Amino acid sequence: MSKPAYVYKICISGDAAVGKTSSILRWSEGYFRQEYQSTVGVQHYSRIVEVGEDATLVKMMIWDLAGQDIFKHLRASFYDGAKGLILMFDVSREETFASIPGWIREAKGHVGTDIPYILAGNKVDLVPDEKHFFGAQKYAESLNTPLLLTSAKTGTNVDDLFMNIGHLVHERAQEEIRRDKGWIK
Repeated sequence: MSKPAYVYKICISGDAAVGKTSSILRWSEGYFRQEYQSTVGVQHYSRIVEVGEDATLVKMMIWDLAGQDIFKHLRASFYDGAKGLILMFDVSREETFASIPGWIREAKGHVGTDIPYILAGNKVDLVPDEKHFFGAQKYAESLNTPLLLTSAKTGTNVDDLFMNIGHLVHERAQEEIRRDKGWIK
């Protein structure tokens, strides 16, 4: 594969055990890990993909931020330079959805700029009825951000999640380039 034209850092955050690492492994490595292993601090994964109408090659570096409170101060430094964000909750645990506003505040406080983000409700394989997703669609609409319902276990919408954030980040980066060159105001 050719060399990527751009490299984008994208953070994925949310409470512990919502499926952040499992989703990343499904997308980047193509498998689902059955046993749960807590992320300690941060891990990162990458994959080169085509984005945009012109199929530009980009390297997406996904930074998996530990969800436990004890890592809160450590996480702060890992948001630096992020161009996009995935906020993940577990559709079978309402408390993980209720904590999303705190994750948004944390990210915005450390990124220092408005970056594109996606709300992801993971583990849809555990909940057969979408009516139980805690009003996530309305919440996403109020934030003017997409909501994707995913399952790292079955692979449902996982590729879409990462490709969508990749497209949003690339579009924003191209818009900034055009603005810097004076092509748009």
